[in-house]
Amino acid sequence: MSDKKAFDSTENRHAYLFMLEVIISIGIFVITTSIIMMLFVKAKRYDIKTENLHEANTFITNLTEEIRLYSDREDMEEGFKEMGFKGSKENSYRLKQGKYDYSVDLKEKEGVVVFSISCNVNSKNVLKRDVEHVLGDF
Repeated sequence: MSDKKAFDSTENRHAYLFMLEVIISIGIFVITTSIIMMLFVKAKRYDIKTENLHEANTFITNLTEEIRLYSDREDMEEGFKEMGFKGSKENSYRLKQGKYDYSVDLKEKEGVVVFSISCNVNSKNVLKRDVEHVLGDF
């Protein structure tokens, strides 16, 4: 009988060690998986921010070049209306394109128009650019 008890206790000891190894392995996999999932979520957020910044930068750069083609204030304002901008208040224009909300604020002093262009997504400013433009023929 004593041999039987010794055999049973050795078997139980190996079973407990095996179970402990399995539990530790599962724990390591769970921790690793949670870290990887957090990295995927952060990567998605950065992807969205980068996409918004790229779209805003492309549109604002194109708009800046378009504005620089105008030789007088009236042509510039007419061009804004043709592009779909709506005057929200004096010297301020707004355009909503999907999730992007663009605004242009104009200030004129002595033949120089200073325009501030900004892009917002969900009421958060993505990009803002201030540009000076000299009116008149070149």
